[in-house]
Order: sequence, then structure tokens, then C-alpha cells
Amino acid sequence: MNSESMLARLDRYYHEQSISANDFKCKHLHACRSVCKPGEMVSLPEAYVGPQYEAKTLPRLLFVSSDTNAASWRKEYFTGWGSLMDIREDKLQHHKRAPANRHWGQTLNLAGALLAPFALKCLSKGIDQDKIVEYIAHANSTRCKDSSIKKGEGKEKMYLNCRGYIKDEVVVMQPDIIVTQGVRARGALKDVFPVIQHIAMPGYPETFWEIVQLEESHRALKIVAKHPCARGEHGWKSGEKKQFIEWATKSVQEFILGA
Repeated sequence: MNSESMLARLDRYYHEQSISANDFKCKHLHACRSVCKPGEMVSLPEAYVGPQYEAKTLPRLLFVSSDTNAASWRKEYFTGWGSLMDIREDKLQHHKRAPANRHWGQTLNLAGALLAPFALKCLSKGIDQDKIVEYIAHANSTRCKDSSIKKGEGKEKMYLNCRGYIKDEVVVMQPDIIVTQGVRARGALKDVFPVIQHIAMPGYPETFWEIVQLEESHRALKIVAKHPCARGEHGWKSGEKKQFIEWATKSVQEFILGA
């Protein structure tokens, strides 16, 4: 049996691919730097893996986003920051600061809804909202960013160059449930794994779940959703988010209990 921890396997994968936060030598480095403002391209912090996610205390719930909102993180934190353990410590210490109406706050709210039934069954109690962060993981579908654009998404070339990394990263993280947040996160995992079944949310064909085959002996439920803060023409319609959470929670229960 492989005794290597999940964090150790992820760290090894990042270094093998030269995409670790602090030794970033990606093969697409020069191509991506060419579409960034001079001197502003930075590597992104590594994935967040909660301690209870790693321990598989509950079904493993992984969120995949486009890139980080903290575009200036290299300037705000000390040199050498950004490793898997750095991100874990940061999320566990500072998650309470996340406003409920912003990306991370809404991610935690959805996680609480999806995991609540399993907490009652496996832990004989609910999970305090302040503890939800321990039971989830989060990864970005891109590995670098133009920090000059702040919260904006980078050039499409950067996203396309990074698509080759996300598949094996997800396999190492062994999720039972994957939630993609937004168009680029959706695209990053499109057709990456064999699809066993595909079901759309009633009335919303662009929101759906798929049962995907991560490895020969491991399947996951991939839920494709809008970005939690999506607005405007492609944003959440009145009542849609509430309906989505109810639909997703039911879908997760049926998948996990029937697996």
C-alpha cells in the first residue's frame, strides 16, 4: 500500500511538472509571459486541501475555479509562500473573513449544504459552518496569472496552456464530488474523463452533473455550475441558485448512497 500522503503526492506532481508555486518553470512560461503586462506574471498558490478532506472523514468535495482573485499575492506575502501547507494554514486561519456574498463565502455555504446529510450520518451531528473549510478542497484551473488585472481572468492562451495539468492534479486529489465554478473551470475539465452518465438540471440545460471515471476503480460526480458570483446575462436568475443548491444536494446524496 502507498503510504505517501495526498499532500506529498501533490507536491511531487507539481515539482515533476515544474508548476510548484515557488519553483515555477512551466514549459509554457515564455508563451504565457508574452500575453501579460511586463513584469506582472506570477505563479498561483497551490491547491487547498482541508485536513478532513485528506482524511476522507466525509465524501471528498473538490471545487475547481478559474484562477485566484488574489492576483497580488506575491507582493502581499513573504517570498517562498504559496505551498500546499501554506495554503492550508491560511485557509484554516482566515476563512471567517470571507464575506457571505463573495466567492469563497458562497463556496463554503454550498459545501455546507452538500455535506450536511453525510455529517449527520457519519459524525452523528452537523458541521459547524466555521468547520466546513476543513472538509473540502479547492484547485485553480490555471497555474499563473497577470497580476496587473487584479480580479479579472487572464488571457485565454494562459488558460488553454494550463488545461494539460488539471487532469492528473484531480486524480491525485481523489474527489468523490467535483464542482466546477464558472466557464473556464467547466472547460478545463470538459472531456477530460470518460462520462458514464449526464443529467441536466431541470429547466437549465447548461447546469448539469456527470458521473465521470477518474481511474479504473474510482468514479466521481462532477457538477457543472455557474460561478457563485455570476451576474448579468449569464448570471443567476431569480430563484435559480436556491433551486440549484437543492438539486445538487439531492444529486450528491443519490450518487454517494448509490455508489
